[in-house]
Amino acid sequence: SFKEGKAIFTQNSKMGVMDEEGRVITKKFYSIIGNFNDGRAVVGDRKSAGYRYGYIDSEGNEIIPLKYESADDFKDGRALVKLKESKYALINKQGEVLNTYDYYLVSSYDDGIMVFSKGISEPYGYINSEGIEIIKSIYTTAGAFKEGIAIVSTEENFNGPYGVIDKTGRYVYTHIFSEIKYLGEGKLALGMP
Repeated sequence: SFKEGKAIFTQNSKMGVMDEEGRVITKKFYSIIGNFNDGRAVVGDRKSAGYRYGYIDSEGNEIIPLKYESADDFKDGRALVKLKESKYALINKQGEVLNTYDYYLVSSYDDGIMVFSKGISEPYGYINSEGIEIIKSIYTTAGAFKEGIAIVSTEENFNGPYGVIDKTGRYVYTHIFSEIKYLGEGKLALGMP
């Protein structure tokens, strides 16, 4: 499907991008190409140390080299990337580092907030783009913030119950639901067994 006027296609086991007229715009083909967001798409290829990721622009130019261990989509002109083990960075659309984070895991950048964990079996919490912990690490499941709320759980079985918190960590919906889904446009589906 098309997103931002571009579509991803596969040819000879590699991926490329075409515009709405069907013209190939990528200068080279990649093993992985994500959808366009904010005029950038994640691209990836196998290197000697495993896959590495970078970004192409809407003209198909490799604008940020394939040097990251992982790379997320751009949101509001920023993207979260993994530099190396326990080292993440928030970059701008030119690939300039805005801030770095020294945690075991940092993920789900949205609304200026990210999920983080200090260790492999440690609980999840939330930091802002400056790296300041804004919601304590108490969750066994922590979803990305969308429209000012996030789905979380504190249960050890990783199977709920779930609740919804705001950006202060206050529960908007108490953790009693067996399933919660974002529907978009400020709506949630709340499920009970």
